[in-house]
Order: sequence, then C-alpha cells, then structure tokens
Amino acid sequence: MDYPVPEDCAPMPDNEEDNCFLENQLNAIIRARLLLKQNFPDQKYSLRQTLEHLALAEVRAKYNCGFILLSRYEPTIDFLMAYMERERYATFDTEGNMYLTNKGIETRTEGLPEEIERVFIV
Repeated sequence: MDYPVPEDCAPMPDNEEDNCFLENQLNAIIRARLLLKQNFPDQKYSLRQTLEHLALAEVRAKYNCGFILLSRYEPTIDFLMAYMERERYATFDTEGNMYLTNKGIETRTEGLPEEIERVFIV
C-alpha cells in the first residue's frame, strides 16, 4: 500500500543533528538488527525485513510508533539505505542484505521503546 506525502509537506532535514525522527529511526533499526542477529545468527536481513519485524512488534505490542508506515513507504526505505551507507552505519550487498558496521554498532546505544522490545522476538 502506498502512502502519499502531502504536497505542502516540507522536506525533512537529511542529517541527524537537525532531524530527531531520523536519529530515532536509526537507533531503532540498528537495535532491531542487533536483536535479530543475536537471536538468529545465521539469518540475513535487509532493511525492509528489519522494518517489517519492527512493524510486527508494533502490532503485537499495540503501541503506535510509526514502524508500520515506515516499513511500507519505499522512498523512505531508499533514503534510509542510502543514508546508512553514506554515513557508514551499515553496508548492503547486491541482494539488499544489511550488515552493520562497527560505527553503526558503537554509536547507536538507544534501545527500542520498551513496549516494542518486549515483544520484538517472540
């Protein structure tokens, strides 16, 4: 399902210093990917799959924090992939699988919202 952006919507800043939404989403994505790796060490996950796991946890927790919409909006996913790679938080292989870099792991210390983290891995 496609969710259109209103025409009068101002573009969000594309850096973390000016965009707390971006910073929060990066923290959540990296924490989620670390949890997936910890619980399923032999699996590979793309950014989209990681976001889908976050969206599923949001449904389970009945706690709205935007992962459902984020996981379905292709331009935002593309932006996040490019940003994470440009800022060296992650690399992506030709199949889209995401690999966190040391920078990504070390600089992202925030956890998921408690309600989400509690049901993320079931």
